[in-house]
Amino acid sequence: MAGSIKRPGLIGVVALVLAWGLFYGLAAEAAAATYIGEAKAEAIALAHAQVSKSEVRGSKVKLDSHRGKATYEVEFDTASMEYEYEIDAVTGEILEYEADRH
Repeated sequence: MAGSIKRPGLIGVVALVLAWGLFYGLAAEAAAATYIGEAKAEAIALAHAQVSKSEVRGSKVKLDSHRGKATYEVEFDTASMEYEYEIDAVTGEILEYEADRH
């Protein structure tokens, strides 16, 4: 047929989907490999707060997003203070922090 559009067969579609998934999976993995990691983010926050790990009563670190940037949200408590940090997941720069007394 003149002017007809050929559609890819099932094998072509499957190959395209697998290639797309592999590309984006590898891209995400490569991006994650450049992150400083949860332990480093927590260490940066503790150093900034001048708090030793032994003083911490509870902590939480999670990968998050802040204004379009990958960040680590770091929260921890000591006997008298509560701390919250937003740390750039790639550079380790402290973007925001807050410290409040209990």
